[in-house]
Amino acid sequence: MLSKINTVVAMLIRLLRDFYLRWCVVGAIVSLGALFSSQHLVFDLISHFRVQYIVLLLMAICLALPKKRFVITAIFVVCLSIHGFEVYRSQAAADVLIEDQRAAVKVMSSNLLAHNSDYGTYIKQLNEVAPDVLVFQEYSLGWDNFLSKELVDYPYRVTVPLDHPFGIAVYSKLEIVEDRIVNLMSKGRPSIQVVVEKNGKQLNVFGTHPPPPVSNELYWERNQHLLRIAEITEVIDGPMIVVGDLNVTPWSHHFREFVKAGKLRDGRRGHGILPTWPAQSALLRIPIDYVVVNDSVNVTSMDTSGIIGSDHRAIWAEVEF
Repeated sequence: MLSKINTVVAMLIRLLRDFYLRWCVVGAIVSLGALFSSQHLVFDLISHFRVQYIVLLLMAICLALPKKRFVITAIFVVCLSIHGFEVYRSQAAADVLIEDQRAAVKVMSSNLLAHNSDYGTYIKQLNEVAPDVLVFQEYSLGWDNFLSKELVDYPYRVTVPLDHPFGIAVYSKLEIVEDRIVNLMSKGRPSIQVVVEKNGKQLNVFGTHPPPPVSNELYWERNQHLLRIAEITEVIDGPMIVVGDLNVTPWSHHFREFVKAGKLRDGRRGHGILPTWPAQSALLRIPIDYVVVNDSVNVTSMDTSGIIGSDHRAIWAEVEF
């Protein structure tokens, strides 16, 4: 009787393993749609989960190889190599030499979530990071009413509170010597460009929040939004950083096109993947919040911080320029 039970169990395990491997083959092939992220919204969405693909492919190889499923293993290895190369390329550290005297600034990007009302907890978390410059997205009228009173250490401000998820604000401990509100694609989705000064040195900060690519129209608008930022940053000669929820990962063709055209680089390079959204799911979390810099800025450290009530983790970087 026991031997029959063992036989049945072994058969069920084999069937489940074979079923899992078949679906892994389908998933692995579908994941290669990431190579065509420049062509369509669906392929662009596929490109955002490369780290998850790597983990699942490693698990599949561990199941297939001992059973001598060499063809299936080869498919997995090819897909793993493609995704692994893209992640490696996005993480390769950049060599930046800042000459002469330097100024150091801590910059933080924080998507508050417009309907989040856990104001008091946020202040406590903010004090733990203590940034010099803050760029807020989803800056609602409620957040404006609270933060404008609470953040007394940030006397320099440019704010556009809105009753929808595209309000934006910049708060700074450092003097803002120039500022302007920029409407790249739509007046309903403003960006803010400021110049802050420290020790006589000036740093351009561009706070922005393009739309999420949840439809073909918004996919096109996000891509154009990024390229218009690139047009602004490409001609700026001094230190420049772009901060915000960009609704794209480093592995999308459109992000690579954005940083190339704007003469920028992802501040994450050399500091880890640092996924930020969705904050509530560590397994599905992807990096879509950024501090992006030009070659006049060096990122010395970078990390994320949780925000109670928001679906994004805040991201902050210490930079020198």
